[in-house]
Amino acid sequence: MSFSHSRPSSWRSWEQELVGCALHYINTRTSETPRLLLTNFSWEDFDDFKDGLNNPYKISAKDADTLRFDYNPETLTLRISSVPEAAHTELEDFLTTTLMDLRHANIITKAEQEQLHIGFSREFSLPYRETTRKAPAFAKQPDAFIGLKDRSKCFFPRVIFEVDFSQSYEEVLDDTRQWLVRSAGGVRLVVLIYIEEHPIPALRDDDDDDQHSDDSTDSDVAMYQRFYNSCNVDNHVGPLSAFAELYRLGGAGIYRVGARINIISPPSVSPPAPAGQIQLSITDLLPDVVDNRVIDFDLAVFARGLQHSRRDMALSRILRRRRARRRAAASNKAVDADYQP
Repeated sequence: MSFSHSRPSSWRSWEQELVGCALHYINTRTSETPRLLLTNFSWEDFDDFKDGLNNPYKISAKDADTLRFDYNPETLTLRISSVPEAAHTELEDFLTTTLMDLRHANIITKAEQEQLHIGFSREFSLPYRETTRKAPAFAKQPDAFIGLKDRSKCFFPRVIFEVDFSQSYEEVLDDTRQWLVRSAGGVRLVVLIYIEEHPIPALRDDDDDDQHSDDSTDSDVAMYQRFYNSCNVDNHVGPLSAFAELYRLGGAGIYRVGARINIISPPSVSPPAPAGQIQLSITDLLPDVVDNRVIDFDLAVFARGLQHSRRDMALSRILRRRRARRRAAASNKAVDADYQP
């Protein structure tokens, strides 16, 4: 959804109100990965927006971590979105576990492992024009990255992971292009991961989030556990499919490396194809290494994690639905029977 932005007449808590509105919009959408696009958004506005994110007296760290943002000073647009926490967590686990497994299998040495840093949702600035004066830059947050702990050797991450969940493939492809082009080769490789949720049947009136309608509080840990254990996941989360693509920068621009790599086949494909592997050169990770080792990332591990994350997504949707009903009941408003977070 897009909005044209203009500065309010009052500056009191402006950035706090903006962040709060963004959180409210994203947390009340029916999509699992809603998106908010603000246009006519100046670089000064963006600085204030970041102040709102980074001020613990105005917004909690947990809420700030919910948001992902990309700012483009050429088009004066700020894109705010949210990747499902469960899917993002599975990516973190997958990369961290893979790096440890590579070390245990002696594919990389202890000294090499200690040079590498896996990071998540960190902001990087990508200059958009050459100038001798300070100029606005693209501000981007990758979902994950692998870089060097010593940034004096390589300022930008070596490998970027961009995850898109049931949104625009063209947008995440543009994110890929920006990472490679704007970093002037500093980013060696971008791994684009596209996850799609397929349709699910409408919720039934007797659905499992109503089993404990007499529970008095959403903070009851026992209630969370009951919902998590007993909910019918297929009532709340559709089948997932996913694939990965690898991109590099060449003389004629960015190009895809090899064919699209399957992670989870669409439900229409029978029998489902096995998950593939991402293969990186050791020099993609460590620029000073001169051998020809190939590093394998087994996407079957990530696929199992994604499938497991559907239960966490289901729990999140059940709780959102219950909270919406309670808010409506508290304000004496009727609840739309078709409401589905």
